[in-house]
Amino acid sequence: MITEAIRSVVDGDDLDTATATALMDAILEDEMTPAQFGALVTALRLKVETAAEIAGFAASMTRHALQVDVDNAALVDTCGTGGGRTRWVGVSTAAAFVVAGAGAVVAKHGNRGVTRPAGSGDVLEALGVNLMAGPDLAAQALVEARIAFMFAQAFHPAMRFAGPLRREIGIRTVFNILGPLTNPAGAQRRLLGVGDPGLAPTIAEALRLLHIGRALVVHGHGGVDEISLSGPTRVFDVNDGAIARYEVTPVDFGLPVVDASELETHDAAVVANTTRELLAGRHHGPRRDVVLANASGALVAAGIAGDWRDGVSRAVDAIDGGAAIACLDHLVDVSNRSNGA
Repeated sequence: MITEAIRSVVDGDDLDTATATALMDAILEDEMTPAQFGALVTALRLKVETAAEIAGFAASMTRHALQVDVDNAALVDTCGTGGGRTRWVGVSTAAAFVVAGAGAVVAKHGNRGVTRPAGSGDVLEALGVNLMAGPDLAAQALVEARIAFMFAQAFHPAMRFAGPLRREIGIRTVFNILGPLTNPAGAQRRLLGVGDPGLAPTIAEALRLLHIGRALVVHGHGGVDEISLSGPTRVFDVNDGAIARYEVTPVDFGLPVVDASELETHDAAVVANTTRELLAGRHHGPRRDVVLANASGALVAAGIAGDWRDGVSRAVDAIDGGAAIACLDHLVDVSNRSNGA
């Protein structure tokens, strides 16, 4: 099956979802040789991966992940693919705590920085979160802190085979875009940022095929995998088996236009300090405004906010009322407990 599938992709043929799932099963169960792995992911990249292929790979990866035993219907995740032209760090991470403070339950899935200087894992580690906290502590955190962080390297142990090979290949492969689609808690509500505008509709279609509850797939002005306030943001709204496409602008959120360069940074420790100050209500300016916009998007996806301005209002209340920083402090506490404590 593996050899036949590789030949098919090399010939330019698309794989169906079932075949893609079986191939990922083979990868994660160490049944594919390094040569076969390299040939497959390179051929897929050259052909261009389809939504059906991505959905099949994601379904297998999610099934092989360590599972968090919770009711996932109302869980929301804020994440991005990376790969954007602008190096924003920590926006979706800060937004996650604001969303939790506004009443949602956030199952955040993330990793260290790959296409940017630091990722959510780097920022949260600097804030004191134990990245290696397992499924039991994640389930506790969802109850006590209304937010949990599931570190990709800890929750996807089956990736031990593919990880080193990806680094050796050294090009963007389908694995670079699977992380945001493989939430170990099965979060059914998503704000998912995409740095490559050409990938956004494909990822939206993959989420539809995966029967996600509601997802806003966004690509922001300036090439960011966030909702942007420097210009319009493209939105692919996956809801009830359909996909709506539209744009939102800073006016829709009632927020000012910001200079994207003011949010660029290269240091996880600096971002962590700014994030704590922002969540505590002591940091104002462009970063806070962008975090409010992205929190609003997640609250809309979660069904808590009725529209973008309502989402911003709820996000402001979560910060200024102390709920957002309380969620961070609770997560730090729970993640550093011993399992079963």
